[in-house]
Amino acid sequence: MALVMAERHHGRARIPAKIVASSCFVAVAAVNGAADTTFGTWIIIGLALSWLGDVSLLGGGRGPFALGLTFFLTAHLAYVVAFVVRPAGEGWVQSPSSSSPVLVITVIAVLVVGVVAGRWILPRVDTPLVWPVAAYMVVISVMVLAAGGTVGVDWDARILTGAVLFYLSDIAVARDRFISPGWENRLVGLPLYYAGQVLLAIAAGG
Repeated sequence: MALVMAERHHGRARIPAKIVASSCFVAVAAVNGAADTTFGTWIIIGLALSWLGDVSLLGGGRGPFALGLTFFLTAHLAYVVAFVVRPAGEGWVQSPSSSSPVLVITVIAVLVVGVVAGRWILPRVDTPLVWPVAAYMVVISVMVLAAGGTVGVDWDARILTGAVLFYLSDIAVARDRFISPGWENRLVGLPLYYAGQVLLAIAAGG
């Protein structure tokens, strides 16, 4: 809540509040022993890259935005790796039949939302950023699909929930950046983003 208020008033507290808030989800994963597993290690890498993305986006202009976009894109790639390497019996890579209904639903939902969001957002993006933003949309969609694929014999609902919340938060970011700038975007997007990251951080610790 403090971060949301700081974002609204654009005061001096905005930068330290964002840095502290983003540091917290990295700390949650580390304290919970995420580094003890390959899955957890990749989640920590994704969280750390997200931290760098958050810090980059504190700057204004196209350059910091492009840098932040790059960090978040690589964060999603790290999450994809994390979801794929989960231990046997815990994901669709090892047991596809047990997760196929959820995976099919996830695929359909991501395709529908992705197409609608793309047609809504991309025409309003500055020309130099169209392809980077399009690539980012593809990668985050793949991340959600990979999260859906973790549903198996012994699955963790926090993974898919966290991925979906992250995805939804980015729609709010895109609306703020390209469609209709305003505090209401951050009012919705920030809680979704941090809730999603914290869920992934907790799941990383087992």
